[in-house]
Amino acid sequence: MVVTLSLSKGATERVIFFYYLLFNFKEPITKQIKITIMKKLFLLAAAAFLLQSPASAQTGLDAQQAAYQPKSHFEIGVGGISSVNFKRAGISGNLKWVLPTKDEDGNGFLITLKATHLPATNGSGFFSAFNEGKANNISAVYLMGGYRLYILDNPKPNSNLFFEFNLGIAQVGLNKTGVGINPLFGYQFSKHFGLTLGMQALIVKNPIHVGEIGFSYRF
Repeated sequence: MVVTLSLSKGATERVIFFYYLLFNFKEPITKQIKITIMKKLFLLAAAAFLLQSPASAQTGLDAQQAAYQPKSHFEIGVGGISSVNFKRAGISGNLKWVLPTKDEDGNGFLITLKATHLPATNGSGFFSAFNEGKANNISAVYLMGGYRLYILDNPKPNSNLFFEFNLGIAQVGLNKTGVGINPLFGYQFSKHFGLTLGMQALIVKNPIHVGEIGFSYRF
């Protein structure tokens, strides 16, 4: 007796597939399936990491730059001044408005309102001023525009050296108007505090030149 086994096309394909799995894999089928799944998951994870890393790095860089991006702010400063040609020492004070800037290094323009006072030497009080000429003090106010340039290659104005040049008008006493020039070097050593070293030139009939060292606070 001859028995003939007839299989459909789909059944035949399934038999061939299972035959291949049983006799062509050296390792158990379940283990092979696990390895295949793990490989696919690993490839997917690697692809996601590679796609995400540049975006994350760029986001981190943008956040760092934004943290140090300078903005419009005010600064106040006080200092001691010394005049060589008039042989006396005095004080100064200023209010600065540092204008907004898109420069990543923090360089930009500023407006300065400043006052200086050299006390009298004829026996009047230290703060004698504008008293009809009875005291030979030299008091002046300045309104200047300037530019600040950070020196170090470091986009962090919270910790950097800078050079600043200011130029504007000056009023000495009640009846003398001239030109004020104020170049200086500074060091911003924290978010709020800084030191400055410069000179103040007052160009009037009798020019006045003073050296100045100061301390500033930034809001």
